[in-house]
Amino acid sequence: MLNMKKILVPRLQDRFLELVGQYQTQHDMNQKQLCELVGIPETHLPALKPKAPELNRRILSMNYIFKFILKGVFSMADIYDGKTVDKREEEAWEICELCEDLPLLKEINKARKAGCDIKGYVRGYLQGVESSKKT
Repeated sequence: MLNMKKILVPRLQDRFLELVGQYQTQHDMNQKQLCELVGIPETHLPALKPKAPELNRRILSMNYIFKFILKGVFSMADIYDGKTVDKREEEAWEICELCEDLPLLKEINKARKAGCDIKGYVRGYLQGVESSKKT
């Protein structure tokens, strides 16, 4: 399982804070309201800022980016710089991209609730695709 908390992306920290500030201004939200919206502790957002006290300073991780994309604070296109450091970061961006497709997620959830074996179906489909490539 991919642990997004361990995938650090300090190169995007300034852009992240800029987007968060824009969202707060556009939606007339304070820091507490925004933290409640995305589901992070109120102390985490100020700790991401460069002027945070050194003991409390946090480095931006994909976990924060994922939560903010999922809640619609910004899109992947707004923050992603097109660069990935490693395979784990690449996988994290793929997950973020999938989470932006809410209609697809709703359909998947509907099928899952109806008893469809989504994982089995997808695995079977991918095996078929791989088999057809070999022939």
